[in-house]
Amino acid sequence: MEQEKIKLKLFPPQPPPSMEEERKYAELFNWLNDTKVLVHEDYVGDSKQPIRSLFGKLGLFYPFIQKFIIFKKNEGQDASRQTIEEMAKIIREMDIEYKKIPRTNGSSEFQQFLKAWQAKFGSYLDKYKDNEVLMSFLDNFGNLYHKDIWFDIKKLENILTLFYAINSWDDGDSILDELVKTYCEDPLKYFEWFHAAPTRYGGGRKLTRRRKSNPKSKSKRKHKRRSYKKSSYKRQRH
Repeated sequence: MEQEKIKLKLFPPQPPPSMEEERKYAELFNWLNDTKVLVHEDYVGDSKQPIRSLFGKLGLFYPFIQKFIIFKKNEGQDASRQTIEEMAKIIREMDIEYKKIPRTNGSSEFQQFLKAWQAKFGSYLDKYKDNEVLMSFLDNFGNLYHKDIWFDIKKLENILTLFYAINSWDDGDSILDELVKTYCEDPLKYFEWFHAAPTRYGGGRKLTRRRKSNPKSKSKRKHKRRSYKKSSYKRQRH
């Protein structure tokens, strides 16, 4: 609830996309609504959800996500893949070691654990000084005094899932340009496109295949087909 209040304060509701915007960003809307990924949640368990759900759950980390998107755009798929793999190594190690210690803040084991990881993150700062995304990762999740956030492995795994999904696009894909334009360049205007329910923005429909039909003519066609079937059935009976 508190996170929602913060998001509303930072990003007040904007009007829904116009028909022109739905056509212009059709590929992006379809990706947000139709691409299913495994989302990790604390209370209801893990489940396959539209990738829009990941953006919603990671909304407070949008500056970090922006950095990765721009990095992927500028540096290419190979560099961003290596970056994700480095993050994944750290997160796996954090997960393994964090499970071994008692959760009591005052315990000697926990204090030793904090000191060890503070030293480790210090060494990472020098190792990754030339990689803006990894430096941002350490800046966001390297302060071990806030263990409730930084050792939330489910949240970290959700970030990895989102980054892997973004990195699956080939270099030069138009959808990457659409994401840069909306999520990175003007997040105030487009924030709800990524965080509102699919039924509100995009509607979960295939926007590139929208077709309008006349309901009256449609009902007439149905009626004609029924008449044909009945007459055909009568002929068979006679």
